[in-house]
Amino acid sequence: MKLGLLTAPFPDTALGDVADWARSAGFEALEIACWPKT
Repeated sequence: MKLGLLTAPFPDTALGDVADWARSAGFEALEIACWPKT
């Protein structure tokens, strides 16, 4: 099992920045939120 982070709470932050932060915070996986905007 890996500890991951969902990216949905960071809609205004670039994905690369979220990934960099998650790595530095010790997360091993990202669940990337991807759904159509309505």
